[in-house]
Amino acid sequence: MKTKKFIVYPTVFNVLGQWTYILGPVFFLVVYMAGLTSILSMIEPLSFSVQNKFGLSRKRTMTVLIIVGAAVSMIFATSYGESLIGFVDTFVNQIAVLLAIIFECILFAWIFKAESLIDFLNARTKTIKIGGWWLAIVKYILPIVLAVIWIGGLFEVVSAGTFDQLIITVISAAILVIASLMFTILPSKNSDWDDVEERI
Repeated sequence: MKTKKFIVYPTVFNVLGQWTYILGPVFFLVVYMAGLTSILSMIEPLSFSVQNKFGLSRKRTMTVLIIVGAAVSMIFATSYGESLIGFVDTFVNQIAVLLAIIFECILFAWIFKAESLIDFLNARTKTIKIGGWWLAIVKYILPIVLAVIWIGGLFEVVSAGTFDQLIITVISAAILVIASLMFTILPSKNSDWDDVEERI
């Protein structure tokens, strides 16, 4: 679906006459800026974690991440790239992100006790005041609804997906799990990171 935009939009621009010379460059400039800002928002938290976890400098960390990211991105430029990006997009949006949000709800609402933040949040807002209804959403409604959607997406991938999609899904899940365990289990080599953990 995303790749079709780059077929449909140029076709639309071709019928706009003289406006094409203005709207065309502006559109692709906006797409470029959206991609650039998305990359920055994703790579900065990862860079910060790697720096503190392994005691690396920011320059070395960013260099490694950019090289690895560029190498991985080249895979999507191959003849198999269109299918691959579709598989990865399905895994991220229908499986990984939803599962992460479900875990966040459980951790935030049940383990870290979301009710302890009600007074803190209400003291800092002048409009909406949260209470029992908010706890019900965070503790029960949101996790259940997301779990139903997640199960449906997973069932769709397993039942309707091709063999290639299943393999890519398993590989993507393995990479995600291994990376998460690595950042969770390995001790931090930065003393400042330990200080932050102790203060929290």
